[in-house]
Amino acid sequence: MSDSLNEGHRSDNQLFGVGLYLLALVAVVMISMLVKYTSDRVPLVQLLFFRFSICLIPLILIGKLSGSPLKLRTNRYKDHLIRGIAGMCSIGFYFVAVSQIPLAAATAIAYSVPIFCAVLSIPILGELIGLRRWAAVVIGFFGVLIVSWPGSGVLGVGVVAAIGSAVSGALVVIYLRKLSDTEHPLTSSLLYNSLGTVVFLVLCLGLGWTPIQPGDWVWVLAIGGLAGFQQLCFANAFRFAEATFLAPFEYTTLIMAAVGGYLIWREVPGVTTWVGGAIIILSGLFMLYRRRRVESPERVTPRV
Repeated sequence: MSDSLNEGHRSDNQLFGVGLYLLALVAVVMISMLVKYTSDRVPLVQLLFFRFSICLIPLILIGKLSGSPLKLRTNRYKDHLIRGIAGMCSIGFYFVAVSQIPLAAATAIAYSVPIFCAVLSIPILGELIGLRRWAAVVIGFFGVLIVSWPGSGVLGVGVVAAIGSAVSGALVVIYLRKLSDTEHPLTSSLLYNSLGTVVFLVLCLGLGWTPIQPGDWVWVLAIGGLAGFQQLCFANAFRFAEATFLAPFEYTTLIMAAVGGYLIWREVPGVTTWVGGAIIILSGLFMLYRRRRVESPERVTPRV
């Protein structure tokens, strides 16, 4: 999930852009694995605090190196607030999901963001969806049902959280699209991560800070460090390649998550995860294709 901080300065080295994008996706999977590994000892709100707070460091660095003004003033605080709350919910729900269900299942359900985005864009953006995209939405929902089918071993709080992550992630995409008309992406990212840092710090203090064992500090800090690295890679990937060209590579995370889940926790994705995941992916790719035909690639906002 990513902000393109430098889309206005894209060059033509698409291969390099793909490499950066894949590095960012590896970081996403590694974060998921570290959350799953530490969640039984470190409260999720504390993991989220470190994820947001450490992420501010590379964003400030990007601003300094690019010469972009680090302005936090805006006339669209309401839209930024909704985008920020949606983004925090998306990441928070996803952390809950990976702590409860197999990584591959959580990843497969997360791919349903384009499905919910298509539906929510109707009341929020006033967009119209043709018959073909509606068919893709219905088929995509069917894929989500297959992944979470009773007997698949993933039904429960984790699945509900994964779906909640996808719905709130769709809201992020929609509001980034709205904000892109007037707001610099760096401003949006700084406001978002600053808000997340404050909110989760307050939650940590309100719920009571749980001491982190010395052996877990390296993993906790790694979550924040990888999130910052992910931001840097995503930001620069979109300088070298179009969002619509990079988007299909995101689906490689399902394979990465399946391999990681098996190597560490001996999780073996069931047939329902692979079949449902494939349906969700194909549905998302079709909607991406249809959107690209009716909208300039420059206006397609990458998912956070």
